[in-house]
Amino acid sequence: NDRKCLVSFVPYIDGNPRRMKRIINVFNVSRHIAELRCGKLSANLGSLGPKILKLTILLEQWPCRMAWLLQIIENVEQMCSHHIRDSSLIQFLQGNFTQFDGNALDESTYWDILCTIPIQDLYQNGVRHLMSNEDWSNMPSNDSDPQLFEGLLLHSTPGGKSAEPDGPYAISVRDLMSIGREMRSQEYGECLRSYMFNMPMAIVDKVAKRMEKYKTNPPPQISGTTFPSKHPSTKKQLVYEEITENIRRLMLERRECKKEGLPTVNVDAVIDQLQQERRTLMLTHN
Repeated sequence: NDRKCLVSFVPYIDGNPRRMKRIINVFNVSRHIAELRCGKLSANLGSLGPKILKLTILLEQWPCRMAWLLQIIENVEQMCSHHIRDSSLIQFLQGNFTQFDGNALDESTYWDILCTIPIQDLYQNGVRHLMSNEDWSNMPSNDSDPQLFEGLLLHSTPGGKSAEPDGPYAISVRDLMSIGREMRSQEYGECLRSYMFNMPMAIVDKVAKRMEKYKTNPPPQISGTTFPSKHPSTKKQLVYEEITENIRRLMLERRECKKEGLPTVNVDAVIDQLQQERRTLMLTHN
């Protein structure tokens, strides 16, 4: 099963020999620790192995992007635990995700709402916008091709032909809960944070400091989203940008409808359809 999984992920490995060696070594150690924690005969071990391998590749090749993704998840957890009712980060999430718009009235629900967002959507509609508002001159980054990163996030089945949120290779927000929450939920050993052995702490610390401002400052303005391609004039890029703009426009329309007490069922359906079209476009591009 591990060999089959590795073959499935090969198209997303950048070919750097040192990185490839570290990926294999870290995965072997992580797999052994998972066996000790869960037991070799555990039914969860078969589903945990592919996710550990996928996470190892993501951390090794895109440490900066993963640090931002993990920090958003951690910050929402902390707001939930400390009963923080509002922050710039929550305002930002409300403006970019229909799941948060009008729902995050009780801080205790923040975590449950975040867990309903597919991890690839959290990156595309959240992390990319936050990163685009940052000065990267003092930010160390050895990230590989961002196009491969998005492709690997979408890769959730052995064939890699569909982006299924519940596919055997899919990583969810709940998989990336903090170790503290994991232990409280009595799921110790199943949370992927327990196996993040190749995460550069220097990058984590820098991202954590930059995320501090979103606890008080106004949320960043949404910048233009472009299709992650080395050929920016492609037809697919134009379609991608058009879909993204339509999603943004409909989200604003949805918010106005909620303010006026009007039903939003039809708008929600169109947004969901457009988001699925965008995910499919990304998948076929990769």
